[in-house]
Amino acid sequence: MRETNSYQAILDGVNGSNDLPVLGNYDFFEVGNCAQALSMFAPEEWGDIVAVLREFTLTGDLLCATGGNDGQVPETINGLFASRGWAEKQLDIETTVYAYDRGDLDGMKKKAKTQLKHEKLLDTVDIDDVVQSGLELEKVGNPLGEDIAAFTQTSIMDRSYQPGYYVDNCKGRVLVDVEWNPKDGNADRDLAAYRAWYEAGAIDGAVMITKEIDSCRFLLKTLQDDFYAEHPELRGKKRFANYGTTTTVSLTTARKRLQRGGAGPCPVLIVAIGEKTWDQSKCTGTTLKDKKSSIEENDAES
Repeated sequence: MRETNSYQAILDGVNGSNDLPVLGNYDFFEVGNCAQALSMFAPEEWGDIVAVLREFTLTGDLLCATGGNDGQVPETINGLFASRGWAEKQLDIETTVYAYDRGDLDGMKKKAKTQLKHEKLLDTVDIDDVVQSGLELEKVGNPLGEDIAAFTQTSIMDRSYQPGYYVDNCKGRVLVDVEWNPKDGNADRDLAAYRAWYEAGAIDGAVMITKEIDSCRFLLKTLQDDFYAEHPELRGKKRFANYGTTTTVSLTTARKRLQRGGAGPCPVLIVAIGEKTWDQSKCTGTTLKDKKSSIEENDAES
């Protein structure tokens, strides 16, 4: 799918947004003009996203902490969203297929049109959407609403239920997943789900926050070397994060999947944390755990 860059115009101070620090502190990849779409159709949610990105800082201790996708980086970011009313939610899809006899349907539409006009609702309801017509009439206590509900129930040909999975942060019609260091299969799952939910009309777009792998690896090695230089007695006794594997989600892997059309028409913005986000602080060791064996554990989790 073609790359877009609406986030540059949205974040570079146009219209008084004054979010240049956000633009300069992260790497981005976007499809479907996601930033523009969310800023227009979900301004409150987009404002929250920008505020979280502005507030978050990558410290040396956060980068070095173990825990994979359940570690302190995602915990910190998810906490910032939670404080703004976002919540972890599971999104399921139910699809209903109606098979109407044409004569019966035309007759019901005619009745609905008359009653919607009587209730002064005709301008707010698509008369071809007989289900919605019935719901609107039920809301105002019009008895035809119940008749339409019974009519549509007897016209159901098939109904299917597609269970989803939990997304890290949901508010309104916008999703934000924090994929810090999980197996890269998570990106395939996320993007396929975004596509399904978007095509079902459930969401306006999605944001995935992950890491810029090359700068994180370089920075981790630098911080680790500096820590052991100051604390040589702890060498080999502490566990640091592991960003060495190539099979975890990162800006690089997520970009490839988006370019292949993994999210379909859904607008998606990838935000990558890396050296640009680092606050220049050292690793103090407060987030490090003691090694339990001589073999360093791989803390990338599915």
